[in-house]
Amino acid sequence: MPSHPHFANENALLAACLTGDQEAWELFKQKYEHGTSLAVRKALFRRDRSPDRVDDVNGDLWEGLGTPPYKLLRAFKPRKAKLATYLAMLAQVGGQALLPGARAAQEL
Repeated sequence: MPSHPHFANENALLAACLTGDQEAWELFKQKYEHGTSLAVRKALFRRDRSPDRVDDVNGDLWEGLGTPPYKLLRAFKPRKAKLATYLAMLAQVGGQALLPGARAAQEL
């Protein structure tokens, strides 16, 4: 991701996303969407390798992340994990929740 003067680090970028800044959101998505896609693919690997399924689950995650009041983004605790790790965990939980026999997701 190219450096942007207003978003010097991931915390500044995340803070801008939480205010609804579209430029920040596009940069955020550009930086992290590939990683969440890989995490979904990993979660679905043994049961459903369909690229369409991965895209659907990842799309649902990003829709949830980008919907005000940004509940999933506000739940991030930087002292507990890196942002990329947190997003990957959300993606894996979302993917696993959709597998046959899985417990229903609490809320994604």
